[in-house]
Amino acid sequence: MGTFLNNDDAIWLKHVNADPNTIALLHQLKAGTKLKIEIEGFRGDWARMADGKDGRPTLGLKPVGETWDFWKSMKRRRGERISFRIVDP
Repeated sequence: MGTFLNNDDAIWLKHVNADPNTIALLHQLKAGTKLKIEIEGFRGDWARMADGKDGRPTLGLKPVGETWDFWKSMKRRRGERISFRIVDP
């Protein structure tokens, strides 16, 4: 279990607070890797963002598929710390 700052259309890894194993897992994901994350009881698909054109990693997760609708509904909670857990790495 961890938390992140809800401040954008993505979950930025620099704003994630979690145990060291979770942090390490998130940082080791390759671009495009999908995982299932539970937020507020909603289980949704997220993917590690594509690396930049210059090859540098973009250290964030973006919602995939139906998770976009859930994530849009979370805009009203911008600026809050939100609890999450990875349910399927």
